[in-house]
Amino acid sequence: MSEKTKKILKTIAIIAIMIAFISVNIVFADTKSNVKFCDYAGTRRTLKIIGTIINIAKVLVPLLIIITEIISLTKAITSGKAEDLKENFVVLVRKVIAGLVIFVLPSIINYAITNLAGHSDTGFAQCSNCLLNTKSCTIPTTDPTIYEGD
Repeated sequence: MSEKTKKILKTIAIIAIMIAFISVNIVFADTKSNVKFCDYAGTRRTLKIIGTIINIAKVLVPLLIIITEIISLTKAITSGKAEDLKENFVVLVRKVIAGLVIFVLPSIINYAITNLAGHSDTGFAQCSNCLLNTKSCTIPTTDPTIYEGD
């Protein structure tokens, strides 16, 4: 298995673990609580920061890919070597695909979380809202009470 494949699998595993942590319902033994993971201000604040970083990356990564590839293709064209042009074109195609994946991945995650939230009362709606729609994310001023008594 190549190093590139290992890196891709590692990234997919990290994303899967992150989604698993987001989907966890907080359950304490012998308590009657309906508090969900996304009801906490700290969780929503953290997801909002991550969402802002994702939004910035969705814009910057494709721009950086375009700028670097314009520079590379210009160098290849001015060098006059057909091999350089062919190699740069292959790299361009790979980077364009990577840019598209980076741009589309948050939408795919949003779709998955939205469908998961629609099928059960897991509290995913607030998490996905803070992660993928940061402008409409509301952060509570206080954390919920965990134990509601008998």
